[in-house]
Amino acid sequence: MLSQKKDVILIVGGGSGIGKAIAEQLITLKEDIVIADINLNKWDSSQIKNVLHYQLNVTNEESINIMIEHFRTEDIHLKGLVYTVGKAVTLPLNSIKTETYKELIELNTMSFFNLISKLATQQLISEEGASIVVISSIVGQYGARGKIAYGLTKGAIDSGIKSLALEMASKNIRVNAIAPGTVQTEMLDKLISSIGEEEVNKMLLDYPLGLGYPQDISDLAFFLLSKQSKWITGSVITIDGGYSAR
Repeated sequence: MLSQKKDVILIVGGGSGIGKAIAEQLITLKEDIVIADINLNKWDSSQIKNVLHYQLNVTNEESINIMIEHFRTEDIHLKGLVYTVGKAVTLPLNSIKTETYKELIELNTMSFFNLISKLATQQLISEEGASIVVISSIVGQYGARGKIAYGLTKGAIDSGIKSLALEMASKNIRVNAIAPGTVQTEMLDKLISSIGEEEVNKMLLDYPLGLGYPQDISDLAFFLLSKQSKWITGSVITIDGGYSAR
């Protein structure tokens, strides 16, 4: 149940991982938030005030339209948007199928810009200093073995948010991306299943400060949502425990 104010922060992908960590931090600060994800099983909504849970499939037009219509009907406007949805695959070039490219592009890239377009068209993003934060990846900037398909989708996000920031600036809306290194989430568990724990441990040796955690990303996201970052837009901010300094 939201408060009467209805100026909220929407967290798309808030059902798990980094998105859930960001939502939890905002809840402790008593922010009004909407948590939207295809799977919300990790939340017990009955115990949380000032939170609306919304089952959303970002690749389904009808699902997006229903949520937006609800926002319009209830006069809900966004003072912040965090987009954390994404999928990674680890495959060599000769094993990547066309369907894999299409699936990752739709989920990791197109769905974000489609959602933003619909929200902006309906004037549901506040023009009083709203902030949009997208979770990208260092793979979009630095590449990684077996991450060709994933990397191109994150590279597109990194490029696209710069143009989006320029377009949104006249409306006093900031747009930034966070590019994390390897973080302890379900995505890491899937990587271990894919290439083995030994290979992952070798990879983590390239992180001078060790493995990152969702809270590390949440702290940066909160800063970008706050007024303390009011002169930052169009930036892709790397947070990787020193990986990119090697």
